Amino acid sequence: MVRGLGIFIGVIAPVWCVQPAHANCEVIALLDMMHSVEHRISQAKNDTNLGVEIQFLSRGVARTSTYDMLAIVGRENAAAFQGFLDQTQDFLHVFERQSLPTAMAFLKSRDAVRQLNDIANRLPELRCVPPQQVQQRPPSNDDGTNLSGVPLNCTLSRDRVLLAVMGLIAFMIATFFAMQWQARNQRRTKRYRIHYQTQYQMDDGKHFGVLLDISGAGIKLQHDPIRPPMLGTKIAVKIADRWISGTIQWTNPNFSGILLSPPMPARHVNKFVRSQQSAKTKTAPQGTPSNANDSKLTVRR
Repeated sequence: MVRGLGIFIGVIAPVWCVQPAHANCEVIALLDMMHSVEHRISQAKNDTNLGVEIQFLSRGVARTSTYDMLAIVGRENAAAFQGFLDQTQDFLHVFERQSLPTAMAFLKSRDAVRQLNDIANRLPELRCVPPQQVQQRPPSNDDGTNLSGVPLNCTLSRDRVLLAVMGLIAFMIATFFAMQWQARNQRRTKRYRIHYQTQYQMDDGKHFGVLLDISGAGIKLQHDPIRPPMLGTKIAVKIADRWISGTIQWTNPNFSGILLSPPMPARHVNKFVRSQQSAKTKTAPQGTPSNANDSKLTVRR
């Protein structure tokens, strides 16, 4: 079981921990949203309330600062997008230090408009979804996640799904073989055939029965046919001077198989079997007398 869990962790964990091939899609979508917001600000009136948009741009700048633009958008687009982010920061600084009309005038300047148009021309080649699927819609919440209408492409790639399925199959196969190995080891435990009258206890009380064989892993019990135990029932059987706990693993109208939990140590099983064999030898009935003493005992009887 431990080996199967190790295989599962070794196969599944890399699927979720390794960065997928299209991990940059989320950053590109964020840049697309920021561009859309700035474009609408440049077209807005001076008396527009832009609190949500300003908050969104501030978060976007803080988030994109943790990424390498060269790795995200490529060498040919890195300078343009870095300039776009610098322009966004300048817009926020003007808004914080001066006023909203001044900041809006900054975005309406010739250089700012040229920068926005340049980014608009570069984005279609970088989007992870076809441009016709992009929906332009107004802001719909307070945190600015729907400001541009560009859905984030967070779907799993085919390779990741395939690896996840393969990992799950490997885990199931390993678990199956581990259970088979455990069952085989239990069956390898030496079993002894006996005939031992005893008591057993279940939820409905104590009953009398007969042990027919025993091993460290389990026992075979001839139970009371009037009250046969149910599969999976917890049971305690008196063996010598001890009560041994277990669970019914199989049952029929006359017999039941009990899996002991915890298993009996081998030395306890051997000691019990030897005591039963010794008691059986001492109490065995005598057949045809083989000597004079036996004849005398027979006559006396």
